[in-house]
Amino acid sequence: MLAGLLYFGAGIGVAVMRRALPRVIWRAPEVAVTRSELPWLVGAIGFGGLLGPLLLMVGLSRTDS
Repeated sequence: MLAGLLYFGAGIGVAVMRRALPRVIWRAPEVAVTRSELPWLVGAIGFGGLLGPLLLMVGLSRTDS
């Protein structure tokens, strides 16, 4: 519940900032991912998105409260 409220607040904050600041700031050029950056991207997704939460749940299930 708390995480949902925090994400909701962040969304409201970003919406207000987008309205208040000029459009030039929000138009960043798109850059393609190069082949040399692909292993780093896959590693970040694997460790940060898959392995990290999995190890967190394993650690929490093995510790006393």
